[in-house]
Amino acid sequence: MHTPSAAEVVEVWERCQHWSPPERAVAIARLAHRETVLPAVEDESVGDRDRALLALRRRMFGDRLPMVLTCPACKNDLELVLSISALLDSEKQDDGHVRLAVEGLHVTARQPTSRDLVDAAATGNREAARWVLIERCVEATDTHGTAVPVGELPASLLDSVGDALGAADPLADVVVRTACAICGHESGAALDVPLYLWAEFTVTAQRVIWDVHALATAYGWRESDILEMSAVRRQAYLDLIP
Repeated sequence: MHTPSAAEVVEVWERCQHWSPPERAVAIARLAHRETVLPAVEDESVGDRDRALLALRRRMFGDRLPMVLTCPACKNDLELVLSISALLDSEKQDDGHVRLAVEGLHVTARQPTSRDLVDAAATGNREAARWVLIERCVEATDTHGTAVPVGELPASLLDSVGDALGAADPLADVVVRTACAICGHESGAALDVPLYLWAEFTVTAQRVIWDVHALATAYGWRESDILEMSAVRRQAYLDLIP
């Protein structure tokens, strides 16, 4: 796996400022895969994409994943730390598809890909985006093998399909379970891996830009030369500035 340089982090952060979250996730995943030959990142399942993002995050920032959640009952802040290694140990239980037989219907569904999410986000409408994913990922037939339009499937069945896909690949939909230390209320919160990593890329890029500004001002060095330095060397020079 490729570890992005300071210049690459800044370049992705700058380029993706106005992109949708799924597009940003693809851009970061491409960095992780830069040294390997793989199918298009856009066509990986969301779970496989987030596996790569978590592995990249561990390589860049370490295994500990700190989070602050708010208890929905008493509004107390809950601080916890997840282990990326523990998350990556969760295994897929499918081949990218789940199959259900319910109420005389045979339903097959595949895990959504980043390409699906990018196109869904482009609709600009939550309900329209949902149907983009359903129409692309779900196929149904009756007991005679005749195709059934997904628009005719009951909502309860579509919910069951979503639950089955989440259970088949835990990293496709990571939910953090917590119990409030103050009121004891138990709840769950989604971990958006691309959003978390984008926030860290933003902080890192802004810190690197500040480093470049400070060193260029103090020493007159070019941006490209400063970005080629390791973080340790940049900091050593920064410490010498009066």
